Formats: sequence, structure tokens, C-alpha cells
Amino acid sequence: MSIGAVTELWNLAALPEHALARVELSGADPVLPSPFRIGEAASATIGATALAAAELWRLRTGRPQRMSVDTRTAAMAFRSERHVRIDGEEPPPIWDDIAGFHQAAEGRWIQLHTNFPHHRERALGVLECAGNTDAVAEAVARWEGEALEEALVVAGTCAAYVR
Repeated sequence: MSIGAVTELWNLAALPEHALARVELSGADPVLPSPFRIGEAASATIGATALAAAELWRLRTGRPQRMSVDTRTAAMAFRSERHVRIDGEEPPPIWDDIAGFHQAAEGRWIQLHTNFPHHRERALGVLECAGNTDAVAEAVARWEGEALEEALVVAGTCAAYVR
């Protein structure tokens, strides 16, 4: 596999190009039954992240490291939550029921991150609504997305307005 996607991520971050010689990607898509290149995306993000960590190590110790990423293994890691079991049972949902994307008044979207109880409570406090998806969707629809993002940040919770 080409390291083109890793190179793009690396260059976007304005990191030293010489480090790219220390990462190797193997394998190719399709790995999963999808029209999207999930294996390549997984390999690129894991490769770039590992390379950034290795670059920090090199700067601290003077010792460079080489790394390799297998596309199939990377793609499986991106789906690993589907294989988690606790005492043989599926774990509870990893996402809070009101977390996710909601459409704001102007038609743009905001993503609420409410998996931590204090984030959920603060978001509901700003939205002044019940803690169910219908009530949250109605409340978000009354806000301009950017204004809601700012109000949520001020309240000490976590959200991302889609720009």
C-alpha cells in the first residue's frame, strides 16, 4: 500500500518529511465489505499517529524508530468495539442516547458529546429540555449552531458545530 494518505496527513501537520521514511504500510483494500477505503483510512491514521509518537521519542532520546501497519489489522482495530464482551455479554451502549448530530435552526449540524454524566447534565441545562432524543432535537433546532456551541463551551460541556 502507498503511504500517500500518511504523507498528506503528515504534510498538513507540517511535520518533518524525512520521518516518512520510517513508516511502512502493507496490505490493501478492500478489507471490509464497503465501497469506502476503510483499511486505507485506518492504516493512514494509525501510521501517522505512530509516526508522530516515534518522532517525539526521537526528539527526546535521539533514537529513531521504524514502524509498520498492516491494513487488515488496522481495519479490524477500527471495528474492535464490535467484539468487546464483558463476562461473555455485550457491554452497554458506548454512546449516550442524546449524543450525536442534531440539526440547528439554520440547517447546519452540531454534535453533542454527552457520554460523561456531567457533560450530559450541562448540555441539558443549556438546552433546557428533557433528556430524550426528541426533546433534544427540538431544543437544538431552536438555536443557531454556532451560538449553541459557544453556550455549551461556556457551560463546560463538549460539542462541535459542523463548519
